[in-house]
Amino acid sequence: MHEPILQAMRQSIIDGAPETALALAQTALTNGLDLLDAINHGFVPGMHQVGEQFAQHTMYLPDMMASAEAMRAAMQVLEPELKRQGAERPVAGTVVLGTTQGDIHEIGKTLVGTLISMPLAGATGPVTLAGSVVQHAAESISGLTIHQLAEPGAPIVWGGAPAIFDMSSGGAPMGAIETAMLDLACAQVGKYFGLPTHAYLVASDSKLVDPQAAMESSMSAVLGALAGINMISGAGMLDSLACHSLEKLVIDAEAIASAQRLARGIEARTETLALGMFSQTGLHGDFLKLKETRALFRCEQHFPSTIIDRISRGENDDEALHDTFSRARQRVRELRSSYSPAVLSAETRSRLLGIAARETRLVGLAGLPGIEQNAPILGI
Repeated sequence: MHEPILQAMRQSIIDGAPETALALAQTALTNGLDLLDAINHGFVPGMHQVGEQFAQHTMYLPDMMASAEAMRAAMQVLEPELKRQGAERPVAGTVVLGTTQGDIHEIGKTLVGTLISMPLAGATGPVTLAGSVVQHAAESISGLTIHQLAEPGAPIVWGGAPAIFDMSSGGAPMGAIETAMLDLACAQVGKYFGLPTHAYLVASDSKLVDPQAAMESSMSAVLGALAGINMISGAGMLDSLACHSLEKLVIDAEAIASAQRLARGIEARTETLALGMFSQTGLHGDFLKLKETRALFRCEQHFPSTIIDRISRGENDDEALHDTFSRARQRVRELRSSYSPAVLSAETRSRLLGIAARETRLVGLAGLPGIEQNAPILGI
């Protein structure tokens, strides 16, 4: 008997129509419809369908927000009446949400300040990329002003981590091309002001060192190099900056080196455009033996490490068939085994430990993780 109105309730949620949902809730009151039935068999199933469509990527976060508004409008009518009737819906429990206070990006604030504005286009910033660039600039200029008021003339870097807000996943994809576009545009604003620039590039949203990670990281490495960004963070990072891989780091180093070679461009290097070389070889075209070839090939070509496979099939099939990740892992082993950390004087080390110990006590920790408790520390 009430199925048509229940169906209309479901549809109002799917359509994200708060005015319609509110009117249907008022109709339920007027017609004496069981209010719990209206909620559990009308509005709530609509939300379930919205969730299923979101999971299938046929609906997106703005659609879900509209549906939530429609649900809220209906409940504003129904909940007071439910309470008056003593028929409140059962509550499973209480969920407490929170976030951390403070941020690790303040490290180094007394050395060179770096502005890290992070508008998320479509969520905490305008959905248009141009609009989020404007917001980034406004936030960065305000931060620059505060920084200079606190310490006039102190060095500053125009940085940031702008990104899009992905409407299908609800995340901030650092590997998205639009995120890279935001980084490039924001850096150009910083260059207009004559400031050194910083961006988060060469990172991936993939959870593994896989083709997605290679595509996203190498693409943004090239873009960052061509844009002339001075400082780039993100190499080796996976899962939208949530974790770090040493294997990815050494692979990214190859992409960065290639990007730097691209940024250097093509130079003539000789007085004419190789006219002398053409004259020497004649019709034979044997340039390999020319002294110019030997003199110039190292500055013309970038030579990658053994991570990059350029071996012809048949030369050494065992080596050629190893995948990139295996070669990267071997490269990591080689680098770690040959690494020698810089030697600090006992006094310098003690003073650094003293600074760290002081900051550790301020946040309520008893000691420095991984540091011997009896290590000599000079007070600061």
